[in-house]
Amino acid sequence: MHRAPASTSDRIIHLLSIAETSESDEAIAAFLLAKRLMQKHGLSFETQLRPADEWPHLADEITYERLSKVLSLTGSDKEGECIAAFLMAVRLMKRTGIGFADIMKPGSEMGDDMHNDADLRLYRSIEIEMMSLKNRLTRLQGKLASQDGELKRYRAAFNELMEASWSLHGRNADPDGQPVYN
Repeated sequence: MHRAPASTSDRIIHLLSIAETSESDEAIAAFLLAKRLMQKHGLSFETQLRPADEWPHLADEITYERLSKVLSLTGSDKEGECIAAFLMAVRLMKRTGIGFADIMKPGSEMGDDMHNDADLRLYRSIEIEMMSLKNRLTRLQGKLASQDGELKRYRAAFNELMEASWSLHGRNADPDGQPVYN
């Protein structure tokens, strides 16, 4: 298990960094966990983004405005909209060569009240939940592969049965083309 970062902001940045470097399902899970942590502490992307002049590799002000607007859409009440906005932001960030660690405020500006045992327990529970989700995803992918193989076998057996049925139908037919039943 990873060592917990010092502050809530650092934990959020850590989760978002996991999200930007993970596969799609893991990225979504990490983002949703970061969003839950942000909501718990009354934070949002609007309050946690650094000013544009502090961003590295920023080509223009349009990129900052676009990215901050897309990230603000992650505050939607609809989970699908939040996830779509987050994935769009990640694609935009990859194109510009920046990461969440580059654009989010570090934890030093947050008060010591954010460094309590409850926060550490929450962070650890989030990490455990992520590992659990990853294991569940692996199990479900294995189950899906197994069911896919089973479905292929059933299709092959059905096709063999149909071919056998048609060949029997053809042999037992009278000259008029009607089947003869014995």
